[in-house]
Amino acid sequence: MTRGGVQEQARRAAAAAGATLAALAAVARATLAARATLAALVKRAAEAIRPAWAQLLALAALVGLVPGARAAAPARYLPPDGAPYHAEEVRVRTSGLFSLGGTFTTPLDGHRHPAIVLISGAGKQDRDSAIEGVDYRPFYDIADTLSRRGIAVLRLDDRGAGSSTGTLDPPMSVVEDTQAALEFLRARPDVDRGRLGLLGFHEGSWVAQTIAAGDPELAAIVLMAPPGSGADRARAQRLGSPRAAPADPSYTALIEAWERGVASDRWKSDSFPAGPNEIARGVRCPVLILEGSQAGGSAPVAPADSLTAPFRAGGNREVSVQSFEGLDALFLNAADFTEPGASSPFTPKLPPRVLGTLADWLGSRLDPGSEPRLTQPRPFPHRRSHGARPHRRHHHSP
Repeated sequence: MTRGGVQEQARRAAAAAGATLAALAAVARATLAARATLAALVKRAAEAIRPAWAQLLALAALVGLVPGARAAAPARYLPPDGAPYHAEEVRVRTSGLFSLGGTFTTPLDGHRHPAIVLISGAGKQDRDSAIEGVDYRPFYDIADTLSRRGIAVLRLDDRGAGSSTGTLDPPMSVVEDTQAALEFLRARPDVDRGRLGLLGFHEGSWVAQTIAAGDPELAAIVLMAPPGSGADRARAQRLGSPRAAPADPSYTALIEAWERGVASDRWKSDSFPAGPNEIARGVRCPVLILEGSQAGGSAPVAPADSLTAPFRAGGNREVSVQSFEGLDALFLNAADFTEPGASSPFTPKLPPRVLGTLADWLGSRLDPGSEPRLTQPRPFPHRRSHGARPHRRHHHSP
């Protein structure tokens, strides 16, 4: 082959190689573009299915398919036979993919009702704020009493308890969950969004105050045995009980079970962006504080003035305190466990005097029964209403 022929072959080979490299580069660019397109499609698909996935996750939790989330036992939360109210199993979606299982009780009179959310204290608790191993369910007693008096009640399992998903990370996650519960109520056509309230038990009182300070639409809050701002006071409420109380084994077991439930909890007043006293100064709605006269049966509780002073310092004059003689921080009387003729084992319940005071005060602030009847059967949609927000009533203390 001549020299010119070799050069021609080399030129052709180089041209072919160049064409091949160009083709490979085009394929690479197309692949990268396809990957980018695929990534965008996957992202859009993920955003589209997120709500459905959340609902599926909630349903799986409800039937016990999600690890760490047990199926609820609805029968436990049903009203007593013949009760004049309806109990509905509900789910409230919170931040992320979390959802909370709960019970919503509404009177059967066909009206649009005032409603409150119950907020538990320290420790991972179910919707009844039950103490493990002891049949004491104060939130069940509260929901039963208030629903009979015309006030709807929403009580929820804490994250990771009962049928709720997620893990409890107090205290601010409880604030977020309670705000989600209020939005759930505001979206319901059978609830008067201008007559909503909160009830916080123990450390749940801090949550109620925190939300009320930033939500001018709330009509009232109730604080049951609020720990206050002093660590000594909170410790006295929790740990001062069985040593000075009658040595009844069932009462001692109840108190010790409660202590175990909160011993490892991270609740404390400095967990909030502002301390309890500073938060209280921002609360403008009526406030009821319920206290036992003895913290756990031994240490005395703080004077009423120390509880009301932070609210009054902020200009709130509708602050009431009711102390119950002989009751501890759980609103129980140790003597009831040893009364002659008491059932064995004794089944503790919130005393009628506590429930009556609570229902009377909330009734005067939330004015149940004043709304006209709903013209249609009560639907239960779980979506936000886009209608205009009704004007809030302003209630004045007698």
